Amino acid sequence: MNSQNFKQEVLDAAKKIGKEITVDEYKLQVKEDLEVSNEQTAQADYENAVYAAFLNNCKMDEYPEEELKSWVAIMEDSYGMYASYYGMETDEFLNTYYGTSCEELAKEQILFKYATELVAEEEGLTLSLEEYEKLATQEATNYGYESLEAYETSYEEYYGEGYLKSYILQNIVMEWLVNNSSAK
Repeated sequence: MNSQNFKQEVLDAAKKIGKEITVDEYKLQVKEDLEVSNEQTAQADYENAVYAAFLNNCKMDEYPEEELKSWVAIMEDSYGMYASYYGMETDEFLNTYYGTSCEELAKEQILFKYATELVAEEEGLTLSLEEYEKLATQEATNYGYESLEAYETSYEEYYGEGYLKSYILQNIVMEWLVNNSSAK
């Protein structure tokens, strides 16, 4: 494609969205978009590294049996659909593509829950009713629910009673860990 055709295609595309721009403006916008995307990726990578480091330093000798069974069932349900697309059993799929199993993922969830609860207690991180309602309502909106009550009902039917509050507290603890990690 020569530069004149490219310029015309860019201008035609811009007109379709109601704004005429120059090629230089388009290049600048693409550059800005890439910079924002790179920053977001770097932040997500950093948060994932903090999460991994946190879990790697936490150990549980025993897992509550009923909670483990419940989480294994959730993992089987969550990943089972993807496994079926590949004609595989869930654990086979997880082992092949992620190097793990439903039980290991369940144990990670349980470990994370209890570890974040301990950090929250130690650091005085709490979740007020007002803060819970604000954050849970944001979550509900992000997932397309019409109300917080509908989201709570759906969430708790799937994960169990009280888990939404625990999940939000986990996010608060993770934010605290990211903001207070020595690697920053």
